[in-house]
Amino acid sequence: RTGMRVGNDTYAEENDSYGATTIRNRHAKVSGSTVKIRFRGKSGVAHDLKLNHARLAKVIRRCQDLPGQELFAYEDEQGKVHDVGSADVNEYLREACGDRVTAKDIRTWVGSVRAIEALWKLGKVNYEELTKKALKERECSVIKGAAEFLGNTVAVCRKYYVHPGVFEADRAGNIHVPRAVGKSGGLAPAEKMLLNLLRKKKVCERRAA
Repeated sequence: RTGMRVGNDTYAEENDSYGATTIRNRHAKVSGSTVKIRFRGKSGVAHDLKLNHARLAKVIRRCQDLPGQELFAYEDEQGKVHDVGSADVNEYLREACGDRVTAKDIRTWVGSVRAIEALWKLGKVNYEELTKKALKERECSVIKGAAEFLGNTVAVCRKYYVHPGVFEADRAGNIHVPRAVGKSGGLAPAEKMLLNLLRKKKVCERRAA
């Protein structure tokens, strides 16, 4: 849910910029169930993240107890410590979600969730009465918010990190603010809405094929 880039060793070594698999122990601080992560990412963008997650906090504490500078690592059966790399993350995602899923897709998920939340804040509008300029401003403000969270430019975020189905659903009047704000099945309300939108879109594409 942080939308962090997966990171790679080259960027860390040559540019002193980090991602999920290359952040160091010094970048993370744990207090109770709260995790604070501060680091410089790609293009020098500063990231300041705060997460309240007891299980994650416990895992990070255990990782920080292992030898080495990199935060995320594991100990094998022989007691040897290995750093978790981007290839490990993508291999796990392929095994868990299918061959086509990569870490980049997780960032697109996060960007799309942020877009839905931004549309909730803007409220529903009558698109028939909306001018092209007003429509552009509405969607640009949504993209801008997602881009700032992910640390991307607006153009890159629009092209790669907000699913077009989000705006299609908004224009159709299908981005509804949920009555319940709690999580359902481990998903936040905006995540649940995005999942439903993607499922409906997939069904429509199959019927059209």
